[in-house]
This record gives sequence, C-alpha cells and structure tokens, in this order.
Amino acid sequence: GITEQDLGEEDPTAGAMSDDEELMPNQPVFTGLFKTELFRSLLFKAKNTACLQPTASHPAPGPPEQAEDLIFSQPISEVEEVPVPKMFFDLLGKQWGSAVASVNPSNTERRLYNVVQDYATSLNTPMVDDPVTALVSQTQVTTEPEEALRPEDKRIEQVLKKSHQADAWAIKTSTSASFFVRASLRWLRHLKELIPNSNVRAHQDLAKVMAAT
Repeated sequence: GITEQDLGEEDPTAGAMSDDEELMPNQPVFTGLFKTELFRSLLFKAKNTACLQPTASHPAPGPPEQAEDLIFSQPISEVEEVPVPKMFFDLLGKQWGSAVASVNPSNTERRLYNVVQDYATSLNTPMVDDPVTALVSQTQVTTEPEEALRPEDKRIEQVLKKSHQADAWAIKTSTSASFFVRASLRWLRHLKELIPNSNVRAHQDLAKVMAAT
C-alpha cells in the first residue's frame, strides 16, 4: 500500500526538464519560394499545362538490354530544361536586332516595374573616369587582334563579356519566370472552374491573384 512517507516524498524528476526541452527547435534551412527538390515535379506539371512538347534535341534512350548490369554502362541523367515558346524567340530577336538603339520604357512599364529609389540607384550604369574611345589605339594592327590589345583594352573586353553574360542570365531568369507565371494563370483558371459560383469570396480572391500574376 501507499504510506504517508511515500506521499510526503517528492519525485526528484517531476520538476526537472530534460535536455531536449532546453534546446531551441531547429530552424528550417529552406528560405526560398519552393524547395529545389520540387522543381522537377513543378516543371513537369507546367509543361503539361502549357501543352508544350519537349524538343527532339535530346534523343530518347532505347530500351536497355540488361538494366541490372551497370558494370559497363553509365546511367543516363536527364537535364531539366524550361521550354521556350516561339514568341519568346521572336521577342529576343527583336531585342538583339535593336541593341544599338536605346529603348525607353513606357509609362506603363515605369509604373509596373517601379522599385524603391535605393534599389534603383544600385542598378544604374557605373560611371567611368575616361571615355572608352580614349582606350582605342589609332595605330595600324599588324599582328593578331588578341595580341595587339593593351592591358586596358583586355580589361574592357572582360567587362563587356561579363556584362553580356549578366544580361544573358537576366534574360534566362525572366524567361523562366514568365513561363511559370503563364502556367500558373492556367492553373488558376482551372481552379476557378472547380469552385462553385456560390463561393463568391473564393472567386474574388482568385481574381485578385490572377490580376497580380
């Protein structure tokens, strides 16, 4: 039976905290819009939504004769590529074709893509001390053009290459973003068709999301 001594004694572990309770919970490492592990699945669904078939640049592998024998074979790794509709190629061709001419943004573009002044200032073209024309040699080049470049000219060439690479990556980023945004619009339209008309609030929220996409 339970004695008075048992009732009077306190359990030494009753008020103690375990070591795990004193530790702070682990903070999630992921900080992006979606986990990179989901990119392949999202890309597959976006391709199906956009009804864009993959190009034939990568031939489909034939059926393996001995799939279980990988001693003398190498597994094929598939590369995820965002499809680019023809309209994007046409737009890019127009931009490269008029690269010399300066294209000023319209009033609508200034409104839609207006950012805070501090961020906009960081995107301004860097100032240079001397005009670029002063770096051009007026002497006749008798050797290979690469060997005739002065150190200053080579630095300018590297700057131009880096600028072009940065522009190319910006175009890739905007193209991929535009593709997924357009696929998202189709997803939202499909979701809107599945929601009953009586749910007015849900239709209003979807309309706002579609307008902001």
